[in-house]
Amino acid sequence: MVVIMRRNLKHTSSLQRRSSLRIGAAAIVGVALFWGAQVNASTSYRLTDLGNLGAYTNEFGTSRGAGASAINNVGDIVGFSWGPTGAEAFVWSPRSGMRGLGYLDPNNLPNPESWATAINSAGQTVGASVTQDHGDRAAFWSTNGQIESIAEVGGSRTDSYSYGTGINNSGMAVGYGFTAGDKVAFTWTAADGTKLLRPQPGFTVDGTGGINASGQFTGVAYDIIGRRSRAFIWDSADKIRLLDPLSSGETFSAAVAINNAGTVVGRSIDSTTFSQHAFIWDTQTGMRDLGTLSEGLNEVFANAINNSGHVVGRAGEGAGDSRAFVWASDLGMKDLNLLVDQDDPLHGLVTLDDATGINDLGQIVANAFYEGSPHAYLLTPVPEPGSVLLMLLGLPMVASARKYCPRPAARRTSAF
Repeated sequence: MVVIMRRNLKHTSSLQRRSSLRIGAAAIVGVALFWGAQVNASTSYRLTDLGNLGAYTNEFGTSRGAGASAINNVGDIVGFSWGPTGAEAFVWSPRSGMRGLGYLDPNNLPNPESWATAINSAGQTVGASVTQDHGDRAAFWSTNGQIESIAEVGGSRTDSYSYGTGINNSGMAVGYGFTAGDKVAFTWTAADGTKLLRPQPGFTVDGTGGINASGQFTGVAYDIIGRRSRAFIWDSADKIRLLDPLSSGETFSAAVAINNAGTVVGRSIDSTTFSQHAFIWDTQTGMRDLGTLSEGLNEVFANAINNSGHVVGRAGEGAGDSRAFVWASDLGMKDLNLLVDQDDPLHGLVTLDDATGINDLGQIVANAFYEGSPHAYLLTPVPEPGSVLLMLLGLPMVASARKYCPRPAARRTSAF
């Protein structure tokens, strides 16, 4: 059980309060990374169905379901869900459940649409929304749920589009767009607005992925001359680094996520075997193949990486069945379906086919078809990371509170 304790610190001096917060934050990060380093040694996870926003009915029938795309270190999850008004971006919280995030153009009838792709620890979210006149537009949702367009790549042009794909804890968002035959990446902050970025001559941007605390972000660039797509890292100094190929026969690669250490995960296609491989890359060891899950499940996609270097994604049979996986350097690739706790009510009933996010506590989000509709699930390690955090942090925090708060206010507890 995750327990959040809030104490009244009005009697604490400014210096003492800042020092206490710094120590507390460092402890939380340290314990989170410790837990993340242990989570793959856990034998099981419990499942939480995130639910949905409702049912959407039109002339083609009724749609219901949800898909998750990312999770932050607080346990908030984003994605999209069908609801009464159409496909809508959502944020799910362990404290309040699922709520819709709305649309850039709510009057875009009969098919308003939005989806969320990333969320930071402050609850700021990015994604995209369809507008009535100008197609898909990158969108940003503030912590209070306000939505705004953040990348008018083509201005009012009707042949342009843009998508938000990542956001870090400083509130810097990243994405990509297209207008008049020109494909570009962009960064956005509330203070500086949108900055369009173009790679070196001879390349265009075919997509972007995640962004880390240093402002490095990932994606795929297309070599116009060589007719080959290459995974890249783009740093905060506007320098692009094309990653080495995973194999000599590689004709396509895409970097989809990056952690704070600069470790990148992505996928690659070999022109000889036409097989899909997942890779992990860092400056020390370069490209490494994550391997395969089992015989036949050799089409592997990596989707996310946490700061402990754990990777999640899916492994499948081309257009056939797939399985969600978690990967660690010491354990290799594991089928998440085989790690569902045997006492969980959904054990054996749900087949998780795609894991899309993992946070520093080892919590994972994954998707599945269950009882005829898409479902999104939170996978929490057993024992739950929150109980370990509470055990390790509880006594020092209580001691600190007693030292600096001689007359503390009543404690408020929120749990899930």
